[in-house]
Amino acid sequence: MNTLEASQPKSFFISQALRNVQLSNRAFLQVEITDKQQEVICKSLVEEYEVAIEIDEVKSPKHLFKILQNHQENIIVFNCDLLKKRREYMVVLEGAVCANPYTAENWKVSFDGESFDFNGRVVLFSPLSLQKLNKAEKLYFIMRDCYRI
Repeated sequence: MNTLEASQPKSFFISQALRNVQLSNRAFLQVEITDKQQEVICKSLVEEYEVAIEIDEVKSPKHLFKILQNHQENIIVFNCDLLKKRREYMVVLEGAVCANPYTAENWKVSFDGESFDFNGRVVLFSPLSLQKLNKAEKLYFIMRDCYRI
């Protein structure tokens, strides 16, 4: 990271990536982040993008499915460490994040026999390093397809 990048707030890089329509990514992951930095970034993104909504808590895989379904055209900023949740949450999240690496066709968000196409974007945070996240088997597809910042 050069000096200019080091002096920029972390929210600048997420915002810049969201604005870049060239990016086919539907999900952005900020790693090695503190709770305070996460709060600042969430607030900044919600203020900057009128289509952005902040989610502070996800209670169950079904709840995650409903959040994605109800906001499928929005930028959903998860102000919680969703990646620490059980594998069942990741299966639902993969539908909003992942695409077939050979055809670039987006996966569908699915839960309990229901599914839909997600057309929004997702912003995720984790205090863990990329190295630790990449080792987590349950995150394989999410780490493969997220734009990491």
